[in-house]
Amino acid sequence: MAVPALREILWPASIWGLTLFCTGILLFMKHALAGMHWQRTNLGKALLPFAGLAIGLLTGCTAQHQAGPAQRAVTFQIKRSDFWLRAPRTADPLKPDSETAEAGQAVYANQCSVCHNTNGKGTALGLSMYPQATDLTSNDAQGYSDRELYYLLWNGIGHTGMPRWDSQLQPVQIWQLIHYMRTMPAAFGKGAARPSADTADNAAQLEQGRQLFNTKGCLACHSITGQPADSPDLTYEGDRGRSREWLVGHLIAPDAYSPGSEMPSYGKLSGDQLDALAVFLNSLKHQ
Repeated sequence: MAVPALREILWPASIWGLTLFCTGILLFMKHALAGMHWQRTNLGKALLPFAGLAIGLLTGCTAQHQAGPAQRAVTFQIKRSDFWLRAPRTADPLKPDSETAEAGQAVYANQCSVCHNTNGKGTALGLSMYPQATDLTSNDAQGYSDRELYYLLWNGIGHTGMPRWDSQLQPVQIWQLIHYMRTMPAAFGKGAARPSADTADNAAQLEQGRQLFNTKGCLACHSITGQPADSPDLTYEGDRGRSREWLVGHLIAPDAYSPGSEMPSYGKLSGDQLDALAVFLNSLKHQ
């Protein structure tokens, strides 16, 4: 069983520290205004603001670690309350069918997966942010109502890596994206089916990736036969040990993963196509 970090255990103390600090200031002002002289019995009251400030600084005021469960719970409730108050009282105009979800998947692949990954759990880029990119299969992310999600996506979240999409997406695309997000826990969350490496489905996915590699212009720059090429030789790409998530992220936003890369983005491919390409690339190994 993992032992939680001391800061995570003590983080709630920073709330009490802030409370003590404010209480101490109020008591100090009360007695000062009343013209009372501090006696020994009032020493504790005099020290309250300093004790509160010390507790707050020592336990909670840092950006050197990811937030603990208590901090996440508090900030989630604050965010949700704000979204609930500000979100437009408009109903979802789209039908909850597979066509809508597929359209949302295309939007997600182009705009969201560079940080949240194809499985919603975050890429290396998203997980390096502070705060980290949210796991879209989690109860927190799925706990927002549809209109709260609409407000979040349209306006973004200040002081985080979550941008606003009001200038790049149409309202209908936001709703399509929400429909696709609702399918993610079943596809990628805990308990979701994971095909084994020797299933017929994986063989079909491998062949699909091979065909995509041969038909989407990859061979114009890359080689998989050990022959010289203008771009990196991918003959033994699978031996590099890169995860499927990394490969998919690189296909969507090459420059984010390989600064200076001239490779075009393949973000217009569907999530299934990107996964198939990643499976194929990881199959290219020394025999």
